[in-house]
Amino acid sequence: MLSKPVTTDDIIDDALNAQKGENMNIFEPKFVDRELELKALTELSKKGSPLVEFIYGPEGCGKTRLLKEFTKKFNDLVTNGIIVYIDALEERRLEEALLLSPGIAKIKDTLETIAETTIGPIGKLLAQEVLTILDKIAEKYSLRDKHVVVIVDDIVRAIGIDNLERYIKWLLENIYKVSNKY
Repeated sequence: MLSKPVTTDDIIDDALNAQKGENMNIFEPKFVDRELELKALTELSKKGSPLVEFIYGPEGCGKTRLLKEFTKKFNDLVTNGIIVYIDALEERRLEEALLLSPGIAKIKDTLETIAETTIGPIGKLLAQEVLTILDKIAEKYSLRDKHVVVIVDDIVRAIGIDNLERYIKWLLENIYKVSNKY
């Protein structure tokens, strides 16, 4: 049976549905030839001491796609680990702004109440409250002897290049406190 040809109206309808949150994967590119980068991220996540890494590359080179794929595959790549992915540019939808390891997904309920009272972009708030998120996770799950990875994607565009150094220093100072606390 022949399928009907795709029309301009079909493409516009798909784009409008994507804006409404339907069929969001229609524009997501295939993930190919990034094994070396996945391996590097996996090795970094297994390091014993806390560290902050900054991934830089030109617009559209696939940084976000790589980080989301790493987040999805994290539990298969790293045993005994917890991962938190924050999209600092997400405006409203918590489910798009925050991806968690399957084992800690229950923490989203707590964060939903915070998100409901938020004025402004939810992703930027989550990026600023990353330590609170780790505290909430640690209240319900042990972090001891776990590989904990927190990814804050597109932070430069969310807070501005002028604030990046301060944000990274803040993360470095506090990540040691969190690792010692839990």
